[in-house]
Order: sequence, then C-alpha cells, then structure tokens
Amino acid sequence: MADQDGTGMSLYIQLSSPQISLPGLQALMAKGFSVRTQLGGSLSDLLCDQLGIDSDYLKHRVQTLFLNSSPVDDVKKTVVSDGDVVALSAAMPGLVGATMRKGGFYAKLRQHISYQANDAAKSESAIGTVTIRLFNVIARELGPSFLDRGVRVAYKALREFLKRAVPVIDASGNRLTMDGKAVTIEALLDSDPPGEMVRLTIQSAGGDPQ
Repeated sequence: MADQDGTGMSLYIQLSSPQISLPGLQALMAKGFSVRTQLGGSLSDLLCDQLGIDSDYLKHRVQTLFLNSSPVDDVKKTVVSDGDVVALSAAMPGLVGATMRKGGFYAKLRQHISYQANDAAKSESAIGTVTIRLFNVIARELGPSFLDRGVRVAYKALREFLKRAVPVIDASGNRLTMDGKAVTIEALLDSDPPGEMVRLTIQSAGGDPQ
C-alpha cells in the first residue's frame, strides 16, 4: 500500500526513456522515504503483502535487514509499529557483512544488538507511517517500482537529489510538474520550502501523473 494521503506538495517527474539513470537517486533511496501502511503485522506482511516485494526476493536477495538500526533475523515474527525505520540491503562484504546477515551463521555474535522478535498480536485497524531505506543493489532494483507508485521524501533530501539530477532531467523529452503544473528544477530550487515532506513520483514515458 503506497502512500496515498495526498498531503503537501506533489512533484511528478516523467522520464523520456526507461533507460535513463538519474544521478543521486540511489543516495535518495538510502536516506529513506515514508509510506502509509497498515500497522501491527509482521515485517514480512509489510514488505511482501503491502509493499509488493516478492517473497523469494526478500528471502534470497535481501540479505540484511534492520528495524530501527537493529538487525533482524525473523521477518515473520518482527512486528512493525508507527514511526519504525526499515532498512534493506544486499549482502555486505567482510566479517561485518556476514555478522549482520539475517539468520546467518555469525548472527549469534551480535545477539545483544539484534531485534528481539516476538509473536505480538496484529492490530488490523491501525494505520501509520513507516520509513523505508534501500541500499546498494537493492536501491537500484526496488527503487524504481516504489517511485513509480509515489513516495514521501524529506524536502531537504529531495533538493540534494534534484541538484545532482539537473543535467539529466533538463534533457529534451523529460517532464517535471509540481502539483500538476509544469515547472523547472531551477524554479523549484529557488522557491520557499513547501513543508518538511514532499510526495515524489518518477515514471518512465507512458506513465500517468499521480
């Protein structure tokens, strides 16, 4: 369930080709974006059932998960609450990477910092906000699908991204609109901050404005 609350400024970027790579996009995904979601379920419920990540991808490709900076081993017993921060990463190098890997052989070495999973009951009616952070290859592979649906990002982080992406977005055939009206990046960067958070959607040619 992508964020659909519609609050604040809405920025839509349409790229003329799906092959276009935007500088700074991976850094933006690492800083994190927020989604409105059903609370009280497991981390597996959130990532797979609500956010649409394939269960096999989560099991085999996502090797390292953090919930509020604590490494997670059991995604089915880890309960998500309002305001939580979830970080996803592929396998990281070295002993640190092996130690942080979910359910790995070395997981016992960091038991004192691991998230303590439990079987708490679900709260089906609660709606809240969760921050998702994507790193390395996970950002490249999952980021586009999240951005295609629309996410909420911090305005400060968005400005940093736009400054790096100016040459590409300004290229012929790309489209940038703010609240449904055409706008240039320069005008956007010169304007006063519209608020702390901005709804951002990035789609390749053929997508419809959100």
